[in-house]
Amino acid sequence: MPDGIGCADAKYFTERSCFKKSKPEFQHDLKSLFSQLGLSNTPEDIEQFISGHSLTEQQSIFEAGFWQPAQKQFLIESHDQDSDWCEAVNEFDVLLRARKKTPFIGRRF
Repeated sequence: MPDGIGCADAKYFTERSCFKKSKPEFQHDLKSLFSQLGLSNTPEDIEQFISGHSLTEQQSIFEAGFWQPAQKQFLIESHDQDSDWCEAVNEFDVLLRARKKTPFIGRRF
């Protein structure tokens, strides 16, 4: 903000820039989700995990038997609270369902 101009004086400054501290930017993508779940998040390890795990059409990602209790709880809370992780969890769900239909060779995570 230019010197001498307060928030109340500058109509063109947004409320966010004047009154709220900005949060550090954090990626809520698939790679970060793997890290948050305590899993290796290299592209190769993500591909290997997805290749080795799948969901049935009727199965929820939260019901999968391969989660540790803390991982399952994180996924449930992310979905129920519509958190920043929700989109990454949904992408992960789709990939676990599509595993049988489409190979992941060459996909970049």
